[in-house]
Amino acid sequence: MSKKILLSVSLLVACAFVSLNVNAQDHKDHKKDPEKYIKKLDTNNDGKISKDEADKAEKGKLKDHFAKVDVNKDGFIDKAELETYWKNKQAAKEAKKQQKS
Repeated sequence: MSKKILLSVSLLVACAFVSLNVNAQDHKDHKKDPEKYIKKLDTNNDGKISKDEADKAEKGKLKDHFAKVDVNKDGFIDKAELETYWKNKQAAKEAKKQQKS
């Protein structure tokens, strides 16, 4: 009986690990591809993310940084704004790394 319990627990742990790994990879893929990221959050399929859609997102910091990303202040984040924000964020990280060196 204890072997069955041990096997069941091991199987549950393995499934949880695989699930977490898949979700992490999915998140990374969306960070690489603004179109995929927008499609994931764009519930009304208009090709852009509204403040309401960003607020309803389960994870991520987009809702906290919405005003920064929405450069033209039209109340929506489009592909170009998202790409620019991510590029600027990456450049800032690289600059910070170089300053530490």
